[in-house]
Amino acid sequence: MTRTEQVNRRLGGLGDIGKFIAALWRSRHSGGAVTPNSDATKIDIAAVAAMVDGVDVPVGVGVAETAVVLTGYTPTIVTTSTQFMKVLVTVKKAGTHGIYSGAKVASQALAVKPAVPAAECEIAYLEIPNSFTAGTTSVTAGMCKQASAVDGLGIF
Repeated sequence: MTRTEQVNRRLGGLGDIGKFIAALWRSRHSGGAVTPNSDATKIDIAAVAAMVDGVDVPVGVGVAETAVVLTGYTPTIVTTSTQFMKVLVTVKKAGTHGIYSGAKVASQALAVKPAVPAAECEIAYLEIPNSFTAGTTSVTAGMCKQASAVDGLGIF
């Protein structure tokens, strides 16, 4: 039985509080931030300490990166004058980051962050405005939203 299975079994009988504790054990983070790079068409991802599936991912292990490009993702991070979207930034158990683009919708209020993949922890997301083209349009600080330590747990 894996450590995650052991934790889930022990906490299973505690109802909602057990689910909360199990979720915290599986995936949480502290620190880390996403900010615009000096080349404003790119982002910087600061170091982050995370726990993913009960495994500690130490600060700065492959996560702190500068000048991360936002091209090459599906769906593309490009919006028209009538489209908006959110882009999820995660840390993976291996210590690398993940970037996932969401669906294009008619307003930022309707935009939904992509689900956090298994074995990853959310650290931030970007609110992509209308008329945005990754690699061309500048990323602003207002677009960068930092996740709280419990975002992405799927329990709130």
